[in-house]
Amino acid sequence: MEEQERKKERLDILTVGDGDLTFTLALVRAYGTHQLNVVGSTLLEDEVALVETYPNSKQVLEELTSLGVVVKFGMDATRLDQLQCSSSSTTTTTPPQLLFDIIFFNHPHLGWETNGQEAADADAEARHAQRHHALLAHYFASALPLLSPMKGRVHVCLCGRQPETWKVETAATTTISTTLEPLSSSASQAAPR
Repeated sequence: MEEQERKKERLDILTVGDGDLTFTLALVRAYGTHQLNVVGSTLLEDEVALVETYPNSKQVLEELTSLGVVVKFGMDATRLDQLQCSSSSTTTTTPPQLLFDIIFFNHPHLGWETNGQEAADADAEARHAQRHHALLAHYFASALPLLSPMKGRVHVCLCGRQPETWKVETAATTTISTTLEPLSSSASQAAPR
């Protein structure tokens, strides 16, 4: 009975777009697997690509694996339904429950699409902001079906003026029809609930 109660207290976490998986590892190190059940994901297609891109990730992946953390490769933040059918992971099975208490996406970025123009060009900046607004809207919509019904939360971490220029509040409220809960005194920093 005590074991079941302890499992109920654990938070089920999905990290999305965690390039080198260090955020996933930091969560597990800080809170432990007794408090968190974590699935880490990266857009990179496999372990070889991960290590080629981020040389430190070999040790990160080894530690995550030794701690029993499931790592999924090739995960598109706008298509989180892939989690249910993805076979590319460090384990042979997908976790039985696919509802999460928190889904994190830290510093999402599509890169600059300049088409020969300077990134500072006003039109290029506007296109850049529109593309990222669409990314966030699709991420929110993709995350919604994977949230635990009673306490599920979607977190996105942005910096500087990104919340304003990418219109994160509009992306969240029009996509998932929800309320935003401020994380700080700044009106531009809010979390969809």
